[in-house]
Amino acid sequence: MAPDDFPAGGYLLDYAVFWLIWAAVVVATVVFFRKRGRRTGPRLLFVGNLLVLLSLLWSVVLAAETYLRFVYDATDSYGLTLTNFSWFNRHVRVNSGKFRDVEWDQAQKPGVERVACVGDSFTFGYGVRDAADCWPQRLGTILRDRAGASAARPVEVRNYGFVGLSTGDELAMTRYALQDDKADRIVLGYCLNDIDDLAPASRQFDRQDTPRVPLIAPTFSFVADFLWFRLRLRDDPRIRGYFDWVVEEHADPRIMAAQADRCRRLRNITGEFGRRLDVVVFPMFASWGPGYAFDACHDRVAAAWKSAGVDVIDLRDAYRGIPGSELVVSRLDSHPNERAHDIAARTIAERLFPPR
Repeated sequence: MAPDDFPAGGYLLDYAVFWLIWAAVVVATVVFFRKRGRRTGPRLLFVGNLLVLLSLLWSVVLAAETYLRFVYDATDSYGLTLTNFSWFNRHVRVNSGKFRDVEWDQAQKPGVERVACVGDSFTFGYGVRDAADCWPQRLGTILRDRAGASAARPVEVRNYGFVGLSTGDELAMTRYALQDDKADRIVLGYCLNDIDDLAPASRQFDRQDTPRVPLIAPTFSFVADFLWFRLRLRDDPRIRGYFDWVVEEHADPRIMAAQADRCRRLRNITGEFGRRLDVVVFPMFASWGPGYAFDACHDRVAAAWKSAGVDVIDLRDAYRGIPGSELVVSRLDSHPNERAHDIAARTIAERLFPPR
């Protein structure tokens, strides 16, 4: 993994090495042909062709390295590549509480309802460049605009999304929002992989234990890193079987019983504080469209929350008829894009905060 001080575009000293190698190869090629003059021979022909080939190849490498460092600006689904770390350094800013939101005023404003949006990377806005386009922030904008145009009660919406959270982690996050930040209401953004930590360890993907490019420093080359993970992840069984495993996990009675128990515990936490809990279930956008494989998962999740006494807003209907390719960040990242976040925010505002 990249160190904490890793800048967008990587370390300039590493990048300078690519230019030095390019300059050395080009200079060697020019010097060789000048010294060779009119002399010929198999050996000279071989060396000349090799130097020309190396010059061309390293020019391509340098161009690719420059592009991936300073032009390419996108995330990958698994958060592994150096381009992903660069994206986070360019676009993610957190407040003093380490959340991707503006700085919060801890003082409770009279008459203002404080809504905490808890969730994983879908709530955090993974792959969304501007935090204002994440569904919690969009929801806040919609409700502020509505309050300004009517006598509706003002609402303050906060984004407690954090990358990689499971339902177990969200139990602690919900208690934090209620106890420390005095939230009046919890809206949980539920992703179908929130159950993953209940799966067998062999199926769980941990970016920390994924080997990086061998033989070179982990942060040295964006090109080597990008190609390495594109090829390596293609053959990783945890990636190849991931979506099938998610379906199997939701069909496993033991796993679903454990998840239903966590749903009840989360509901009990909000009950301790006398607060309302709403749950919003997002589709798995990677396979969204005709033949969507996760319909049964949605139904089982809704049943688990219903058994805990919590109603669920299922966003499948909100996205119906829209191709999955128009709802994801990119071909390499199936997190929801700005359009998907906006649709979610509008649906949540309509269903959970109807105009009075």
